[in-house]
Amino acid sequence: MLRATLLLVLATIWAPHANAHTFIYNMADGTPVFRVNFPDGWRLDLDFEPPVAGVDAPPPPRVVEAIPKDGGKLWLGMWVVSEIDDVGAAREYFESLEQYVLSDVKIENVSEDDLNGMPSRVFRGMAKKGSEPVVWAIVLFQARPQTMAALLYIGVPEAGRQRREQLSGIVDSILPVEIDQ
Repeated sequence: MLRATLLLVLATIWAPHANAHTFIYNMADGTPVFRVNFPDGWRLDLDFEPPVAGVDAPPPPRVVEAIPKDGGKLWLGMWVVSEIDDVGAAREYFESLEQYVLSDVKIENVSEDDLNGMPSRVFRGMAKKGSEPVVWAIVLFQARPQTMAALLYIGVPEAGRQRREQLSGIVDSILPVEIDQ
């Protein structure tokens, strides 16, 4: 039953949209948080939370990973940030990620922004992933009141240059999902 329910939910979150796939990120209780469009030719992998015993519902994805199917050396990850609930704590949260994701992190640019009506902070820089130099960017945005979300990009410099238009389109497509009252 759980597997059938999970497949049904996954089948209903994909919708064609001008040569793109729309993904809606939901909270554990099913509340939609934000939506994002990924270009055709990108593979999405959903890393799910472990199922809760006795609950016959699919667990929410913990991280949504997006990678071009052509093997481009870049990675996008998206998730809801449970550690903070306000964009003002974005820098502190980002700095806590450094030790787990990248090494030799250098922040080159920090900006306060508005992402389609959502307050956000954008951090960009250089680092190493293993021994390979990479560029990275993270957008931390206030998807709902007291609900923060993140989009992290990591890629070799050439991949970012080759995919600049697609990457910008992905970020620009992020929208909050309105809840019917």
